[in-house]
Amino acid sequence: MRRFSGLSNRINMAISGSLLLLLLLLIMNINDSISHFSEKEKHNIHQQFSEFLNISLAPLVFTQDYANLNSQLAQIAANHPELSSIEVRDAALNLVAAQHQITEKQADSKSFNDKVSLIIAGETVGTIDYQLSFKQYAVLKKELREEMIVLTTLAIILTILLTSLLMNLLTKELHQLKAASQKMLRGDYQTPVPKLGENEIGILGQSFEALRQSIEQRSLLVELEQNRLHSLLDTMNVGILFENADKMIEYHNQQFFEIWCLNPETPIYQKSRESIIEHAPVHVVAHQELNVNRSGEQRSECTLSDGRTILQSHMLVKQNHSGNGHLWVFEDITQQKKMENDLIQMANYDPLTGLNNRHGFEPQLLSMAAHAKRRNQLLALLFFDLDEFKLINDNFGHARGDLALIAVANTMRSLKRQDEWLFRLGGDEFALLSIVNDQNEAEQLAQRIINALANSHHDFGTQQIRLTTSIGISFYPHLSSDPRMLPSHADIAMYHAKAKGKNTFAIYNPNDTRLDQEIARLTWTEAIESALENERFELHFQGIYDCATQQIHHLEVLIRLQDKHTNKLIYPNEFIPIAEKNGQIILIDRYVITHSIAMLAGHPDMPDIAINLSGRSFADASLPDFIKATVAHYQVAPQRIQFELTETETVADIQDAITFINALHDIGCVLCLDDFGTGFASFAYLKHLKVDVLKIDGTFIRNLDSSRENRLFVESMVMVAKGLGKRTIAEFIETPATLRACYDLGIDMGQGYYLDKPQAKHPAIYDSKPV
Repeated sequence: MRRFSGLSNRINMAISGSLLLLLLLLIMNINDSISHFSEKEKHNIHQQFSEFLNISLAPLVFTQDYANLNSQLAQIAANHPELSSIEVRDAALNLVAAQHQITEKQADSKSFNDKVSLIIAGETVGTIDYQLSFKQYAVLKKELREEMIVLTTLAIILTILLTSLLMNLLTKELHQLKAASQKMLRGDYQTPVPKLGENEIGILGQSFEALRQSIEQRSLLVELEQNRLHSLLDTMNVGILFENADKMIEYHNQQFFEIWCLNPETPIYQKSRESIIEHAPVHVVAHQELNVNRSGEQRSECTLSDGRTILQSHMLVKQNHSGNGHLWVFEDITQQKKMENDLIQMANYDPLTGLNNRHGFEPQLLSMAAHAKRRNQLLALLFFDLDEFKLINDNFGHARGDLALIAVANTMRSLKRQDEWLFRLGGDEFALLSIVNDQNEAEQLAQRIINALANSHHDFGTQQIRLTTSIGISFYPHLSSDPRMLPSHADIAMYHAKAKGKNTFAIYNPNDTRLDQEIARLTWTEAIESALENERFELHFQGIYDCATQQIHHLEVLIRLQDKHTNKLIYPNEFIPIAEKNGQIILIDRYVITHSIAMLAGHPDMPDIAINLSGRSFADASLPDFIKATVAHYQVAPQRIQFELTETETVADIQDAITFINALHDIGCVLCLDDFGTGFASFAYLKHLKVDVLKIDGTFIRNLDSSRENRLFVESMVMVAKGLGKRTIAEFIETPATLRACYDLGIDMGQGYYLDKPQAKHPAIYDSKPV
């Protein structure tokens, strides 16, 4: 039999059962009531009939009027059909009268027998035995019981029908709520819950609808976030795979297919990762476990059969009570590994020649020094550069110079023995480390290098040029107790070789008095490097004045070096020549440019400034961009900056100078040609140089008021400058007469100790309003 699972069925069953139970109780109660009523009625009939017989028959028995007695009995029997029999006896119990009307049916029915004493005046005069038949009462009782049962049953049926109808009306709305909730369970949040009125069920329906709308909104948001997440994961450069606790695939992104070269149509859900990767077009040929980080992520590198390198990461993800899931991330790091190898290559090898570079020089030097000392041998360091290599770059360009360096490197490779190390330290400087048995072996090696380079010819356009080299040699532990001193000792020896006429070698000897100059050069190199690193250069400023008004026009920036031991200021004539020789002048130029422009930015009311640039700056192609970027960074007008270039260096490298000057002009800076007049070709080159100002060399100014020749030279220079639209400055004005002479000759501006002395805290700066 089908179970009643519906709410209405259960309610109907409950009500029907209750009504049936009520019917049974009612029938039982009716039966008891009828029985009680019958018994009570019997008692009343018995009492009333007994009294009636006593009143009617006692006098007749007492008077022994038996004829009337029989007649009276007959009348009583006729009037009371329920009377089955009656017998009257006198006091002596003799039967004096009787009436019997018992039928067969009456005999079968229930009857009531009783005996009544006939009493008159308290004295018993006889007795009556009678029998009453209650058949009609039994029939009445039965009919009454049946009617009550029928009426009760009809009432119950009607009640059940009405209850069922009412429950159907009530549960119809509940069924609608049930159907709506089942749709939501199936994921259908688009179908609204029907409106069910304003009763309790209607309010419940409204709550269901609000819940549906909330779930629908959240579902849409979740779906949107999932779509965004999937889109994001699909655009990532890593393959992502998620397995459940049973290691069956539940999610993957598109990149996973691409990394393992899988067909996008390949069904992989509910399959294991191992089985998918095992049957992929590419397979793992090498596997290296990496570290496990704090989060428990296991990482390994896999080399695939197609040459790619994959970084594989695995992490346990808490999923639910069923166990932990597995998150796999696959990243193609082939390019990254290549870049790492390239960086290692760049860090340890020279990109131009492919030789070892300076980065690994010292570690290899120390390693070979220890090895030589253990074997009681000598470590020889051969330090060399190419003689007059700067002329090749200046005359034929850096591209030709690079080709020459590559050719030299190839020549050196052919000479290097297996256990020797060859380095390019920078520019045209090379170093060779070799373990030798004696000094003579190192000398022979140096001579082989000199001969090989001297015998090789290099084509530079239509010319063939032979490159030569000067080699300095130092030894450890012979003549050097610290292997770290070998480079400086070899450098000193190399300059000795150059001093001997170049294309030769020299061996470092600490007892050679000619070392003092080279040691001083190296000392200055370290001092300049330390000053740049520790901000020990100090800027001083000297005013340049208008000759007519004697008002300050602009300031020239001069540099001083502060001695780190005595704090004494060192003038540039002591360290600038060395800085120009070793290339540090480029760094000094940038130091002065940066700090001078910063000073202009910090004191916008101060006069304009003039900065001296070395001739080495012409070859620094990046300097104009550096100046442009610095000006933009400090937001200073470029017209406030004047760069002074010496005439001799400008004319010596005229093509690079023209390019450099034009670049600064494009930025908006002012250009000044310093020491003008010292070169024989000054006027010839002047028309090619876009300079704005000519600073006349001091040798023409110092005796201007007394020297007729100087006046003639200066007068012609001023005339040419004015004709070309250029302003003039006279330096070394040390007397009032010299200043007057400059004014008379039409010189625009003047500079010298008579007008102003260089000072760090110049009042034209610090009396102005700072930012």
